Amino acid sequence: MQKKHWLGILLSGLIIRLLLSQLGYNHDIGAYNLVGSLVSEGKIVYAHTNKFNYGFIMSYIFGAFYWLNSMIFAGELQGMHLFVCLLCSVFDILIAIKLKRYFGYKVALLFYLNPVSLLITGYHTQFDNIAIYFALLFWFSLKENKSLGKTISFLGLSLIIKHVFLLFLPWLLFYKKFKIKKRIILFAAPLFIFLGSFTPFLLDAESRMGVKNHVFSYNSFEEHSLIGRVSSKIPNFNELNNQYFGGNLKKYIFMGILTVFGIFSMRKREEEGLYLYLLALVAFSSGMTDQYLAITCLSTAVFYRNKMIWLFVFTASAYLIFDTRNNISGSIVFLQQFTDNSPLLASILSVAVCQLLIFLALAKRFISSDQMASIKN
Repeated sequence: MQKKHWLGILLSGLIIRLLLSQLGYNHDIGAYNLVGSLVSEGKIVYAHTNKFNYGFIMSYIFGAFYWLNSMIFAGELQGMHLFVCLLCSVFDILIAIKLKRYFGYKVALLFYLNPVSLLITGYHTQFDNIAIYFALLFWFSLKENKSLGKTISFLGLSLIIKHVFLLFLPWLLFYKKFKIKKRIILFAAPLFIFLGSFTPFLLDAESRMGVKNHVFSYNSFEEHSLIGRVSSKIPNFNELNNQYFGGNLKKYIFMGILTVFGIFSMRKREEEGLYLYLLALVAFSSGMTDQYLAITCLSTAVFYRNKMIWLFVFTASAYLIFDTRNNISGSIVFLQQFTDNSPLLASILSVAVCQLLIFLALAKRFISSDQMASIKN
């Protein structure tokens, strides 16, 4: 592919994302704006809102965007949306560039032009991709045997931005390529960086309580997940969950499955560990919201030869277009008629079905004899 064509595609993808951002927004954009306003007032975010569940870095970025938005767009919410979308789009581009280097143009384009990526970065404007980018730097640095300190700092930074990879840390303990001492360092050091980043905010009692309740005790919407759907069919599950597990049994099941799958993955397909983790994180999650689907985009590009992946991408894209709860059809009314007039279609287009398709894709990946080297161009 010629350089001018590559640059043209990157620019086109950026424009599509920015245009999608201006079609509408959901409650997360309002949360970003609220966080930005609190930062601009010099307040500690954790003490004043339950709408920020991450490390401190993005809160200060939202604060900067809030100030810019007030200067340029008079504080309009869509101005905030545009700034955050631009930032997330830049990181989509950076991921695509990295993928081009390691896997070639096809994988890079399949990531960058994935409709799930376009819709989530554009309309939802979630920043999971920023955390994923730094984790990808960690993974590539690890494989290239670069400085251990630099390698660890990438994953630590990723966790502070958004702790997408927090449950990946135990997987690293089973990375048999390295001696046990290095595995322990890879597990413990990023975790220490992540936990240590909250230290300045623990001095204030209200902030300390906010970190505890809204970061470490945060639960997503479990009723929409595959585990949530299955558990609802089990007699007396809710009573057992509430009486003996404090309502956290679904979360414990998710973490247990993910850990066992991680041990198996790192022993059988260790070179694919990070990509398998991103799929498994979404497939087994006990709490699901629409934006979690974007977490899969890196892995679906890398494993593009898996036909089940294509079915997942098609289903997830249709869901993000036609489901009305938080998606684009909430702003483009005529799209609502497809699911409103077809209960069967509405039941198929769900995050639980998307999770099931990812699970089947993972199963197919392990049945396949393909190795990571054969994926690269």
